[in-house]
Amino acid sequence: MFIFIPLPHIMTQPRFLSRRQALGWVFGSSLGALASSAMPVWAASAAAPASPASGIWPNGKPVKVFAPDGLADNMMQMFLADRIGDELRTNVTTSNLSGQASLAALIKAAPDGLALAFTDTDWLTRVPYLFPASKPYNPDKDFTPVASVFAKPVLLLATPALSARDVPDLPALLAHAKQKPGAIRWATTPGAVSVSLESLILQQIKAKAGVDIALFSAARPVPKPNPYMRTSQAFWSLTGYSIKDVREGKFGVLTTDAFLPVIPHIKSGLLRPLAIAAPARIREELPYVPTLAELGFPGANLFSMYGFLAPADTPPQIVRRLNQVVNTQANDAEVRHHIDAEGLVAMRGSAANFAQAITEMMGYTRAALQTVGTNW
Repeated sequence: MFIFIPLPHIMTQPRFLSRRQALGWVFGSSLGALASSAMPVWAASAAAPASPASGIWPNGKPVKVFAPDGLADNMMQMFLADRIGDELRTNVTTSNLSGQASLAALIKAAPDGLALAFTDTDWLTRVPYLFPASKPYNPDKDFTPVASVFAKPVLLLATPALSARDVPDLPALLAHAKQKPGAIRWATTPGAVSVSLESLILQQIKAKAGVDIALFSAARPVPKPNPYMRTSQAFWSLTGYSIKDVREGKFGVLTTDAFLPVIPHIKSGLLRPLAIAAPARIREELPYVPTLAELGFPGANLFSMYGFLAPADTPPQIVRRLNQVVNTQANDAEVRHHIDAEGLVAMRGSAANFAQAITEMMGYTRAALQTVGTNW
């Protein structure tokens, strides 16, 4: 059945409904509601459109967001694209590229706020310093930070090789390492950018605490990360180790950012969290686990941040508007619940806050590399 609503003063030009708007119209409307003064979201927005002559950005022009596969693309497709589009009264589309390709595409775009990247800031804060020959962009000059959305923590986990009685927490682990230099083996996930991140965490802890802990890394290659691998068995596929490795005591500490798949192993008691590298504690699952910054290791509190970037020289008024919209939508209850349930840590604030966080992370990376070098 088709329902025609004579609203000629509204329907003077084509309107495009987002997936979220269309579903809200189909399932949230009724004939009674149509007869009332209340209108669905898209109609209410159309009733007072931004006039093409008003000069109010973005004036109905579509916004393209480059988002790498995984957490960023998943967040855009499921939650942010439609919400941001609704508030800006335009269409927001997502282009799925790798992290480096997303940034390479962004620097070719005009600084008009119509092209953004929603990505892991490791591509700015670590990769260019670890692999300087591979970067097609200048991380210091080619981008304008717009808004942070969440951080992906790194968990520091004790295995049965270290008893809970002798090593209940990170300070006890470091005391144990001082008593037995080189006896503790610290395993990191091989085959990805997180190798460098986890290794930097270890090296920073070693440097500040003055301890000798051996770096242990699996010789097996790790498959490409899949954001939908969430089972306890998937954890071993993501890390490159096996449950047999843990039970045989091949290493005493394991670091990982594969949060959801590791939770069953924490709940079973196989792995014990000692600390997390994150801007704040993980509220939903591990509120009792302190951050490395809380434990006195701010230089080791290294984690991946996800947020929006615009091309360099994007006008400040556009950056402020985008920041406001992203913060509003990321603070939506459904989005907050998704961030918490994924084991992520929400990060909201001004564009200046985001820029400062990126600059600080760059500084930590440079300092760590000066301390330990690149051959580790």
